[in-house]
Amino acid sequence: LLIKSPLFLDFPNDNYPFILTTDASKVGLAGTLQQNIDGEIKNLYYHSQITTSTQRRYDPIELEALAIWLCFQHMLSYLLGRSIIIYTDHFPLCKMMNSTIKNRRVDRISILLQEYSIEKIIHIKGQNNCLAGYLSRHPIQYQKDIFDVDYGINMLFQEESLEMVHVPENNSQNFFLT
Repeated sequence: LLIKSPLFLDFPNDNYPFILTTDASKVGLAGTLQQNIDGEIKNLYYHSQITTSTQRRYDPIELEALAIWLCFQHMLSYLLGRSIIIYTDHFPLCKMMNSTIKNRRVDRISILLQEYSIEKIIHIKGQNNCLAGYLSRHPIQYQKDIFDVDYGINMLFQEESLEMVHVPENNSQNFFLT
């Protein structure tokens, strides 16, 4: 698939199922969240991360299942209580929700995923899994310190910089100045 336009993010539409496409490699784990709205694919979320040294020793089926689970963790606010279709390029995972796979890690992930409304898991050829495949082979390394700071509106008004001023007229309200 050739991408002809920028990959902008859209707002989700609750009337359509969510499509989670995942991929894993020894380098990284990745997934994309999309919706097919009237034949047009809308991108909602991209996730990729570097595998740890421990995860690099996992079997391919374990890495692929872990990619699904981590995408659910990062996209939780989108996926909880909504209809989900999962696409994976690892065929044995297609039966993960219906039967045991005789692998502790994969079976544990399938149990954890039971709280979600997964319609089905569909196999997609690796050559058609371009976006998730690219993200898993070129993962984004998080800088955790960026996320440790609260960048909300409260950051504008730090308590130690506020000063109370009384208005002497009939109005006895307190005002804050910075």
